[in-house]
Amino acid sequence: MLAIFSQVNMERKSIPTYKEWAKYLKKIRIGIQVVNSVLSCWDSGVAVVVGTDGRRIC
Repeated sequence: MLAIFSQVNMERKSIPTYKEWAKYLKKIRIGIQVVNSVLSCWDSGVAVVVGTDGRRIC
């Protein structure tokens, strides 16, 4: 019984938790926001300055 439990526990560690996924997805979302803001600033022909938090300052 204990052996089965420890094996399940090992398998669970290899699967990323919800918090790890959320952190990863948040980074992707911020990256997309930065790219979108840079592209939209370029479209309007304005110099681009992007803050570290992903907000655009055109």
